[in-house]
Amino acid sequence: MKQPILYGAVITLLLIGGISSSGLLAARDIDASVMLKTAQSLFASGKSNEAIKSINGILKENPKNFEAYKLLGKIFASQNEYEKAEKSFQTAASLDATDGDLFYQLGLLYVKKGNAQGAIRSFILTVKNDPKNYEAYHNLGNIALATGNPKQALEYYNKVMAINPSHQPTIKNMSQISRILQEAQKQKQNPVAK
Repeated sequence: MKQPILYGAVITLLLIGGISSSGLLAARDIDASVMLKTAQSLFASGKSNEAIKSINGILKENPKNFEAYKLLGKIFASQNEYEKAEKSFQTAASLDATDGDLFYQLGLLYVKKGNAQGAIRSFILTVKNDPKNYEAYHNLGNIALATGNPKQALEYYNKVMAINPSHQPTIKNMSQISRILQEAQKQKQNPVAK
C-alpha cells in the first residue's frame, strides 16, 4: 500500500522539477530494496506466503531483480516446492552467474531432490565463485563418500580443513574415511581364505 504513495510523491516532485529521471529510478530501487528487506524479514519470521507476495510485487516492477529470485528460490525450497525453487534459482543464475551463495543454495536443493550430479555441478560453481565456501567442499566430500569414493572425499575434506580446521562434521567424516581406508588396507594384506 505504501508503494503508490511513494511513487505519487516522487512523480509530484519530478513534475515540479525537484527530481531528475535518474532520481526516479533511484527511488524505485530504494523501494525495491525496502520491499526485499521486508520479504526477508517475513520469511525469517515464518511468514513465507506474505514474503512471496512481497517478492512478486518487486518482480512486477523489476522482472530482472536477482536478489528477489534468489530469495524466492530459498522460500520455495523451504516449502519443499522443489520445481518452483529450481526455476527461481535458475532465473537468478541467468541474471548473475557469479554469486557463490546462489549456487550453494541450488546445490542444497539438488541434494534434497536426490540429484547428485546437479549438486556436484552447483557446488563446483559455488567454490569457483566463492573459494572460501568450505560448506560446499564439505558437501562435495559427502557426495563422494556416499558414492563410494573415499579418496576423492578426502581431497574435498582436506580443502575444508585448509579453510576451517575446526569444522567438526568434516573432522568426523575424515575419521570415518581413515577407518574405511585402514580396513581396506588390512583386507589387502590379509585376504580371507575361501
